[in-house]
Amino acid sequence: HRDLHSFPTRRSSDLVTGPSWAAGLAALLFLLDGNTYFPVMFVANRGFMLSLFFGLLCFYEHHQWRSTKSRLAPVLSALFLALSLFANEGGASTFAFILAYALVLEPGSFRSRALTVLPAILVIVLWRAIYQLSTSGVAGVGGYIDPANEPFQFAHAVVPRTIVLLGAQISGIAPELLLAVKPSLQPAAVAFYGLLFIVALMIFLPLLRRDKIATFWFTVMVLAAIPAATVLPLSKNLGFVAVGAFGLIAGFISGLASRPPWLPERLRYRIPAWTVCVLLLLAHVPGAIAGRILTVVALEDVFKKLPYFFNVGQSSDVEDKNIVVLNDPCALTLAYMPFYKAYHHLPLPRSARTLVPGGADFDVRRTDDKTLVIQSRAPNIFSWNDLGPVHHFYAISAGTTAIGVPECKRCSLDGLTVEVLESDASGLASRVSFRFVKPLESADFLWLQWDWSSGSFKPFQLPAVGESVTLPGPSLIADTEPKKYQSE
Repeated sequence: HRDLHSFPTRRSSDLVTGPSWAAGLAALLFLLDGNTYFPVMFVANRGFMLSLFFGLLCFYEHHQWRSTKSRLAPVLSALFLALSLFANEGGASTFAFILAYALVLEPGSFRSRALTVLPAILVIVLWRAIYQLSTSGVAGVGGYIDPANEPFQFAHAVVPRTIVLLGAQISGIAPELLLAVKPSLQPAAVAFYGLLFIVALMIFLPLLRRDKIATFWFTVMVLAAIPAATVLPLSKNLGFVAVGAFGLIAGFISGLASRPPWLPERLRYRIPAWTVCVLLLLAHVPGAIAGRILTVVALEDVFKKLPYFFNVGQSSDVEDKNIVVLNDPCALTLAYMPFYKAYHHLPLPRSARTLVPGGADFDVRRTDDKTLVIQSRAPNIFSWNDLGPVHHFYAISAGTTAIGVPECKRCSLDGLTVEVLESDASGLASRVSFRFVKPLESADFLWLQWDWSSGSFKPFQLPAVGESVTLPGPSLIADTEPKKYQSE
């Protein structure tokens, strides 16, 4: 934080040197931040911490290059940027440091400042080319959006996701809470996170007007949140955002304590400013410590349930069968299932599919020996029964992609043809036909359904041709027995 003051910016008067303990405060807040707990704990996510480590080294070397004109520093900066990107896709947020430096701290003309960003852009383009050629990444998952392959989906999601991430980082309120909010109320929840961020921004504004270092950290925070928005708002992806946020917060708190020239004398500013200062300290010191403890307690219960949740299809003859789950609410369970079974040396099925999320009641009609037609009793197959404004069930299908008629009117898959027969006013499928190439009673299939009352998978009894069965979605009142009735 203080080392940045060694660089002569366009106007040295724009730099407001804070007390020496400001950098220590920023480091302490980052150390206590609960958002770093999950990436350290979860083996598959530790690449993010490596990415952040190399990203900070990249930023340091970039600053050395621009402040001392070292010839080695730009080479090291580019190398560390590449290592950050290859460690984890989240390393794209490293560019926030470089771009913010050029926009806020770098002196000179626009052209000269743009040239300082060019090496980083070349590294990112090279990384992206290798990434694309290696067929890495995801597509059509919903929770994860690749801006290069799904630009329109990302453009639709980037603003609300960024707002939630920024509001969550400043306030200390976990962004995951948004996922447990009723879908129809999520815009209001996004607005709540946005309000928290705007209130903080208004309090920070006098500092941002006078202090280029504070403006730099603010710019880093905002720019770093954009790559993080490629994923659902999750606290585990806030590492780069946190660096900028805590640099800004530490500068603000230390400024209030030292009564600098930028601090307005009016009580109508000082009272809210000190109130925000106290709330920030409470949220990011005792609040962060409590958050870490609660995370451990919550995850302990989750991990107890994971073995069965991932071990879809536990029958002894599951090997080489095609598992079909009528209503798996979280498709990621099927994605993790092969790895879980392989690790535990369990029999592996040939394939695993789920037909609908099953968040609302739906009817399953057997039209012939190879075809099932699913009709949602809600507006569409991606709808949810009303479980109140907040419920943890809402969160489990957060990564489900809602496919509309324009994207998939009729899709031919391996051994299966899916056709949208009806859709709702928003264009989302409400009645869908699933026609398999083999009779549904074939020994190749293992039919399962998700039982909301027990929270487990159980065998699904296929209806006879011409009959239907109703599978209930989640309910606040347990009533999950399938109801059979003869078709007219």
